[in-house]
Amino acid sequence: MNGKIRSDLQCTFYIGPVDQIGNGQFGVVYRATLNEKTIVAVKTPNTNLNADNFKALLLELKLVMTIGYHPNIVEFIGAVTTEIKHCKIYINVIYNVF
Repeated sequence: MNGKIRSDLQCTFYIGPVDQIGNGQFGVVYRATLNEKTIVAVKTPNTNLNADNFKALLLELKLVMTIGYHPNIVEFIGAVTTEIKHCKIYINVIYNVF
């Protein structure tokens, strides 16, 4: 998957077919490699996401963008929103194994 995380930052992340690390109400989370060096978690929406759930996902994105760094939450890197018209968004955070 190629996309821009920020307008000034071009990125490429690779998600393999067996890299799923979790799922939830809004979608699936995958382990991915960003720009061939940083391990990240990529949150992707379900294909059958309704409008209310998509708005909640966007609110979550806005929240992590607003908070910035905090030691008790995952570190937000950015989001790929080039396909937002089709309710597709990819939220990228640093992948940490506890």
